[in-house]
Formats: sequence, structure tokens, C-alpha cells
Amino acid sequence: MARRNLGTMAALALLAGMLGACQTSLPPPPRFADIALGNEAPIRLNVATVDVVDEYLPPLKAPNVDHEFPVKIATTAARWGDQRLRAVGNSGSVRVTIKDASAIATDLPKTSGLTGMFTNQQAVRYDARVEMIVEIRDDHGFAVASAEATATRSRTVPEDITLNGRDRVFYEMTEALMKDEDAALSKNIHAFMQRYIQ
Repeated sequence: MARRNLGTMAALALLAGMLGACQTSLPPPPRFADIALGNEAPIRLNVATVDVVDEYLPPLKAPNVDHEFPVKIATTAARWGDQRLRAVGNSGSVRVTIKDASAIATDLPKTSGLTGMFTNQQAVRYDARVEMIVEIRDDHGFAVASAEATATRSRTVPEDITLNGRDRVFYEMTEALMKDEDAALSKNIHAFMQRYIQ
């Protein structure tokens, strides 16, 4: 009886060790920092305040995947307004409105037969989009100047991509998307709001 109990205990210890090894072999989930929004100095505007309004309502269901991004497009867009615009005046305001901050997944057709079986095919295309409007408003709330821009980015991923790999793709898409949006908005602000730039 004692030998049987010792054998059972040894088997349980071996099983626990194997389970522990399986758990520790999984890579830790990556941590993603806030996305840098360029090294340029903030755009100084002759207004008293900077207001950011997020009008985008994520559907939180397929085909949308923006709610699954490790760093949300809308969050980064809001940070853009806080970091890239500086109020240096005594009246009026600048309002940044986030109209769209979406990402949609589309399943891609796959090759069938032997070729498909032995090929790591591209399985999903992700399409991300951000649309923002910047407005100078007077003390009565009326828009007296505006600039807007829209940026889009697309990526495809293979069928064997891991969850961590997918999160990395999402992060890189947000980073590239906001780099494009920053360049376009900055250009348009200088073009259409020149009289308010200090």
C-alpha cells in the first residue's frame, strides 16, 4: 500500500511539473507604450483653451476590431489634441473632434487543395481609419476656421499569427495611422489657420 501511495504521489508530482513547464513556456503578453506623436514643437494657437471631443462610438462587435487594439486609435487621437496643440491666447478655443477611429477585419479567400494545405496564407485584412476636425471657435462657440484630415492604413496577417503577433500588428497600425494623421492635420492647420498661429 505504501509503495502504491508513493507511486501515485510521484506521478502527481511529475504531472504538476509538466503543467508548470507548460505554463512558464508561454511568452508573456507584450506591453505597449503610449504612441509618440512626433518630435515637433506644439502648434501655438491664439486661443484660451484646447478641447478634445471624441464622437466615435465603437460598435464593440465584428467586423470591428478597434476595441481589441492594445493602444486604442481614439485614445491616441485624443492625446494628439492635448500634445500637439497649445493654447497661448486669452479668448476663444480650439476644438478637436474625433469623428472616426475604427478598424475593421475582413476574412480573405484562401487557396484550396494541396497548395493551400502547405502554404501559410494571408487570412485576414485589417483596415484602420481615423478622421479628425480641428476648429477655432470664438467666445460664442461659433467656428471661425477649421482644418480636417483623414488617414487610413491596411495590413494583412497570416493564418498562423499568434494573439501577441496580432496585438503587435494593431499597435504598428495605430502608430503609422497617427503619424499620417499628424502630418496631414499639421499641414492643413498651417494652411487654413495661419492667422491664429503664434
